Amino acid sequence: MMKRMFYIDITGILKSPALMGADKIAAGITIGMINNNIEPCLIAFSKKHKSYVAIDKYKYYCYITGNSFDDESCYTDTIVRIENMERESVFLDSGNSWLNVPQRGWLFPRIRNKNVQIISMIQSFFPVTHPDQVSDTIRIKFMHYIMACLSYADKIIVPCEETAENIRRLFKELKISSKPVIIVHFCANSEVIMDNKNNLAHIIPQQIFEADELSYFIKFYKRFKNILTKKGHTYYPKKKLRYRSPTFGEAVSQIIKIADEEDFDIFEHRPVKQIVYLSARPEALIDTLPFIEKFMTFIEEMVICCPEKAGEYLKANYKGKLRVTIITDDELLGGCQLPEDHSTRNFFLRCLMMKRDELDEEFIMSDDDYRPLTDITEEVFFSQGMYNAYYFMDIADWKHTVGDLFSYDYCHFKTLEFLKKNGYPSLQYSAHQPQIINRDWYRQLISEHKEIILKGYDEWSSYFNFCALRHKKYFRQLPYVTLGWPNVGTCWQHGVNNDSFLFENFYDDNYKENGVFSDLSAQLNENTINDNKIKISKAFKVQEECRESFKIYDEYAQQYILKYGHAPAINIFCSDMSENDIDIYVPHFYRMENNVINNLRFYISRSRYTVCNKNNINITASIQDSDGNIISSVSIAAAPVQTETGCHLRPSGTAMTSYILYITCKVEDTDICTEAGMPLEVI
Repeated sequence: MMKRMFYIDITGILKSPALMGADKIAAGITIGMINNNIEPCLIAFSKKHKSYVAIDKYKYYCYITGNSFDDESCYTDTIVRIENMERESVFLDSGNSWLNVPQRGWLFPRIRNKNVQIISMIQSFFPVTHPDQVSDTIRIKFMHYIMACLSYADKIIVPCEETAENIRRLFKELKISSKPVIIVHFCANSEVIMDNKNNLAHIIPQQIFEADELSYFIKFYKRFKNILTKKGHTYYPKKKLRYRSPTFGEAVSQIIKIADEEDFDIFEHRPVKQIVYLSARPEALIDTLPFIEKFMTFIEEMVICCPEKAGEYLKANYKGKLRVTIITDDELLGGCQLPEDHSTRNFFLRCLMMKRDELDEEFIMSDDDYRPLTDITEEVFFSQGMYNAYYFMDIADWKHTVGDLFSYDYCHFKTLEFLKKNGYPSLQYSAHQPQIINRDWYRQLISEHKEIILKGYDEWSSYFNFCALRHKKYFRQLPYVTLGWPNVGTCWQHGVNNDSFLFENFYDDNYKENGVFSDLSAQLNENTINDNKIKISKAFKVQEECRESFKIYDEYAQQYILKYGHAPAINIFCSDMSENDIDIYVPHFYRMENNVINNLRFYISRSRYTVCNKNNINITASIQDSDGNIISSVSIAAAPVQTETGCHLRPSGTAMTSYILYITCKVEDTDICTEAGMPLEVI
């Protein structure tokens, strides 16, 4: 049996002048672990570091036992970041943690993304059973906490059957996937009084319902109350039970046993030989397949779902060595209507494909423009008894432009809502590269959530996050390894840096005139291996340039804020139709790095009746020297009602020379046009 690392948040214990109730129990558990050589990683939130820091266990022990040291001396300068927590470790959430920073609704999803087991200890429902003794703020924080526990905890520990039964009822009535609820007795005295904690008829003062911003919690309060007070429910009478008080050492042993309890999730891996496509672009697929044959030699068969005409094109033009199985859209749909929305259509078809016996139980799922760059073995996808699942970022951090949303954006918003509702991790596995799929587990996802087929969720993220929870011991989360996502030459910030490239998300424009790979061939040839090395080198160079430009901008922004008291934003204000005007407010000065891609952001504000709500705003950013010569320029179009947009600009002047950065805004199909300039430092 493996020895797990236990992370325990003791922020509340260190903040409390006198330990009572749940915090007293939490302190007893930590001391019990230390005494039993468990060596937990004790952490507390530090305002100084704005992060968790490690706590000195010796000083903490002395502080808790009253021997010496004050609480401040317990803090170290060792940062404990969520992203660095050990895989398959345990985050034990105990005490009155719902009062601590960070809130569990924010913390738990991020811990889950790291494949860390969450065990929550819920001692009672005191903040809602005794509303007259707590403030509205505390009650709201508690409800935040309860929802986070129900949604994200792997296991829940409670002190008595009454609390366990309440939690089970909440799972059922709120339609949240249930988790194991285990009773562990914690008692510092020789007797315990189990009183009635179920009578919630009076849990919420009526005045709390009057706040509109609390509408979500109002609904939950009402639902919560109705669940536990509905007709026919038998309340537990107050009663007094006597029994031998368990020691904290015994309780700790029980907690460790609970953490080590595994499910019986067993499967037999079989060699992968099949790649599966969903495509309506047979020409693009035919261009991709030679790369699959060259670099993924373990693949023997291709299965493709496509329109009938695309299938006919493939039969007539594909001359490669892979066995080909074609399933037409009509065969797959079986008379069902094909959704119009792009993302909804893709997810619907993927779900239907999982029912087809033409698919192996384990296969590689890909899009028609994902190309391997080097020799790829099955170990890239499955190694050491675990699937390698490649993620791009946390969906919660998905970068989008409000007012310029695409089907792909809405798809991720809906997917995130689904994942959060069901307590699944929220990593984005739409990494624009081939990924391995267990067909039986995909069908399990569909079976447990029958409603999702037509919801338009991300077919990658919904599956992998489901499996990362339900089959976690077989999953290894890895940063994605895709060149061209985002496309080379863009400075789109995202959640994870990919420091190796195994696949290319193919963009034809990159190989055309002025494209980043214009001197390289887009087709497989005798020079492809060397060309791919050049691609990778260029991509890394551009990536480093982007990182450097962000660093330079951050330094500039900090200096600007210190001097002027606000951020150096470029703001575009669109006036009402009666004024027919655009105002541009620019910083006092701007700074860019020479011969490097720099990111420019524009923030757009529109009045309610402005003509700009119906027409694109064409925005041009140009760099001019003292003689008025344009040395760099770029143009973009901001869609109607769009509130934020950006572009990328590469100065090509002389470093340490002063220039002017001009911003021009013109409303499409009108005469409305405005220009503003600012000094530009090119370094």
